[in-house]
Amino acid sequence: MNKYEVSELRKLYKPESSVISRIAGCYVDGEKNKKAVFNETLLALPDEDVFKYLEIFKKALSGGIGRNLANAEFPAAAEAEGSTHELLMQLRDSGLGDSSILDSLFDLIIERFEYAGNYLILFSLAAYDVPGKGKDNIQMEDASEEVYKYLQCIVCPVDLSKPGLSYDEERGGFTNRDRDWVVAMPEFGILFPAFTDRSTDIHSMLIYSKNVKNLRGEMVKELFGCTVPEPAYVQKNTFSSALETAIGDELNFEAMKEINDNLLQMKEEMAQNKIPVEVDGADFRYLLNDTGISAERVSGLIESYNEMTQSSPVLLDNIVPGKTMEIKSGSILVRTPSDKAYLVNEKVVDGKRCIVIDIDGETVEINGVTVSQTALNTDPGYIT
Repeated sequence: MNKYEVSELRKLYKPESSVISRIAGCYVDGEKNKKAVFNETLLALPDEDVFKYLEIFKKALSGGIGRNLANAEFPAAAEAEGSTHELLMQLRDSGLGDSSILDSLFDLIIERFEYAGNYLILFSLAAYDVPGKGKDNIQMEDASEEVYKYLQCIVCPVDLSKPGLSYDEERGGFTNRDRDWVVAMPEFGILFPAFTDRSTDIHSMLIYSKNVKNLRGEMVKELFGCTVPEPAYVQKNTFSSALETAIGDELNFEAMKEINDNLLQMKEEMAQNKIPVEVDGADFRYLLNDTGISAERVSGLIESYNEMTQSSPVLLDNIVPGKTMEIKSGSILVRTPSDKAYLVNEKVVDGKRCIVIDIDGETVEINGVTVSQTALNTDPGYIT
């Protein structure tokens, strides 16, 4: 799935046009005991409850692909008879109505989900009448191509509300508020089948994790047989490690600035690409263009990088510089807009390596105070 398909589904989570028909849940305590199980029609609930459920399920479609969200494919072995994949297919086809399958899935999740506290497992059944698109890429509401029928499963912590005072109308004053068990936003979730190319894809699903540094890849592999891509920070570390290891002393200040510029240019060129862009070894011939790095080092980098990313690809969005470029040396940290990086240079001053920043504009401010230009030493040989 790509960001456009995720966004298309997110827009459906409105009370007046909700695609969710049923929900089922299992409340679990900190000892992994089932405390309550329910299965009901969503629109039969009070409006306030419907709104909250939609908000919670919508949250499990937030974040970017490669960060909070990750695509996961089922290998052929994971779709065999008796697999979790088969259970999900049967549950979807039963309209969330097969209690024995629900219980089996609840048990599988409880066994593998690690959380120190109470939590709620929620399933929802939804059906989206997918509108077709014309040549101008505009949706045609009266030209449906298929009905996309899917499940969402999310796991939400259930915590005691914070203590405090509340207003008692009968007494006309404030009193201690009773603490309630409150369902929080999801920690983890899946969407199955995936909505790939705006169509049902029973061989894939979408993973959600609140923690971008922990996509619960081990749990997903045990539960569904799918491999989840490494978290964004791991992908960035893989990219950085490949550069440092393979290029070594040729990776100087100016070369790294050029690599960052090339990454930004690559992202701009790929902006219209609807699927997440994977950076492979061949891309380094573009990324290292005009950096002065030798062909031998480039070849070594490509070889080692391909080996490092063989089992888990690196996405462009996870390594491209943000709006700000950071330069760190010891306890000194310099931040500059990425498009102004050309103003920052490395020079040798009095025999010492220095970071030199060209003055950008007419004034200089220190802690918000504008300092007079006459206070600056105008000696051409002086660098501050």
